[in-house]
Amino acid sequence: MLIAAPKDENECYHLLNTCYEYQGCTAVRYPRGVGTGTVIASPAQTYNVGEAVIESVLGSEGAPKKLALLAFGTMVATAQQAAESLIDNDIASDCQVHVINMRWVKPLDTALLEKLLEQGITHIATLEEHMIMGGAGSAVNEYLLNESPAFKDNRPAVINVGIPDRFVAHGSQAEQMADCGLDVNGVVKQLEQLLL
Repeated sequence: MLIAAPKDENECYHLLNTCYEYQGCTAVRYPRGVGTGTVIASPAQTYNVGEAVIESVLGSEGAPKKLALLAFGTMVATAQQAAESLIDNDIASDCQVHVINMRWVKPLDTALLEKLLEQGITHIATLEEHMIMGGAGSAVNEYLLNESPAFKDNRPAVINVGIPDRFVAHGSQAEQMADCGLDVNGVVKQLEQLLL
């Protein structure tokens, strides 16, 4: 089964098309609420199944710390803003930050994970608007611990950012995201702790 996680309306349109064209069981995971207002580009494209996209690389290439933000779905925009905040405020002046749009929860882009590890990634953060327990971050952890050849040689610090296993109080989507530490400020604070 394929599980896609689009970052915005445009990617959702193309991933729905990709899943429609796929000969098998598929799902497209997206949150409640409104989209970002991204313009949808026609005609529909078919994406490569299981292929993530590097959205940006911020900071100096020779930095001693290298952080990979593996963002799933709508958390791509939050990851980008958090990365920019870290770099702009000199919180991560000794760090290079890679923002990755994972695009697929299943299958994971394990080739990209291996490439990042081989390039010397020292820290990994998974970001998702989903439960941490049993979520996409857990799938990344399982791959790194059980299957990754490069992880045995280079063991980066890993954190999973998502919805904790506790009751989340009723509120607006923005209030609930902030309560779970999934807004930009909350993500930045968690990344600061990771990079210490």
